[in-house]
Amino acid sequence: MNYYKRHLGDYAKDAGHLCMLEHGAYTLLLDRLYATEKAVPEVDVYRITRATSKIEREAVDAILREFFFKDGDGWMNARVQEELDRAAERADVNRTNGKAGGRPVKVPGKGNGPACPHKEIIALYTECLPELPPVNDWPDMSATHLKNQWRKSPDRQTLEWWRTFFSYVRKSDFLMGNKNDFQASLGWLVKPANFAKVVNGNYENRDHA
Repeated sequence: MNYYKRHLGDYAKDAGHLCMLEHGAYTLLLDRLYATEKAVPEVDVYRITRATSKIEREAVDAILREFFFKDGDGWMNARVQEELDRAAERADVNRTNGKAGGRPVKVPGKGNGPACPHKEIIALYTECLPELPPVNDWPDMSATHLKNQWRKSPDRQTLEWWRTFFSYVRKSDFLMGNKNDFQASLGWLVKPANFAKVVNGNYENRDHA
């Protein structure tokens, strides 16, 4: 991606406490992620951020701990991953529409299957995962993420699929908060990057010999 949105209010809220070195490291890492659309290789983080002194490398380490997560042998940022997922979805839609001769005409009552039953899925989440953070508020962004996951496949357009999904989440010690202070919330689960990792088995318990 050669262009990305920078929401000043969101950035100030999340990163307003950073020092000048940390702001610089954060910006360079974000630019690299958007430019390559890949996780920043762990072996390259200091080179990419031009961090040569001890204090500069400590600033990079602090940024990685606070704003990034390990993705294979590299570092990724959740917000960047969401934007990349959205861009990929738009590209897929555009390619499909192009092959079909342009955007399809919308017909009332047809399109992406049944409407997403937000209240019923939230109720299922509460029933199946009472130990996880409750849904006291359901922001528009979370509603959009849930709707998109519902629309991704006809298989997902039943409450039984979501009950099975929440039962699967329950088996993960990491997602349930049995390994550390982190607990998955419904808003976290339906974010594109997180949802993909969950259904791909990234958070399954591993037996170590």
